[in-house]
Amino acid sequence: MKRIIALVLSLTMILALCACGEEEAKLAVGETASTDIAQFTLENAEFAYYLSSVGNGNYLTPTDESNIMYAASTGHCFVSLTFTLTNIDRGGYLSFCDPFSEDQWKPNFVLKYEGKEYPVNSYTLDDKDGETFSMEYAVEVDKETAAYIKEIGTSNCLLRAGSTVTIRAAGVVAVDPENLTDGFELSVDVPNSKGEYETFTYAVPAMA
Repeated sequence: MKRIIALVLSLTMILALCACGEEEAKLAVGETASTDIAQFTLENAEFAYYLSSVGNGNYLTPTDESNIMYAASTGHCFVSLTFTLTNIDRGGYLSFCDPFSEDQWKPNFVLKYEGKEYPVNSYTLDDKDGETFSMEYAVEVDKETAAYIKEIGTSNCLLRAGSTVTIRAAGVVAVDPENLTDGFELSVDVPNSKGEYETFTYAVPAMA
């Protein structure tokens, strides 16, 4: 009987350790998520109620100014994202941003705040719930300075093997955070060579 109890306890401990091992490891902002063909690095992420246009008007950045067009409706907020995409495949192009093709990489984001998950939707002026995340208002920026370079400007962007691009974009989430400086988690899908997506989660810390 003692042997049986000891065996049961041992199996319980092994299962518990396996469960801990299966818990998804969180990446820190600035770390890179990699598959065999692509890399994604979250450079910055933050909540905002208002966005200000910069450059040609498509570069939206968080602002405290409330008397502007880009304001999140009550019950919603913006999440401003800066991220770097790298094509690490041996050859060819990594195609992204095409909303009409199932084969293109559309960086879908899911935000987790206070235990609940919220999809990050595309920002539109007329629909507060938006659509699935797109880069309609996204621009290419300098990774080091975040300075505006050019708007994405097309629904089908091609990233040559070995090339990197840093993108600034904004989306909408259906939540009003207690404080805009609160931390949250952000999950993103990154493609692999099998035509599948691998999900990685970032832990975005609270802002000081």
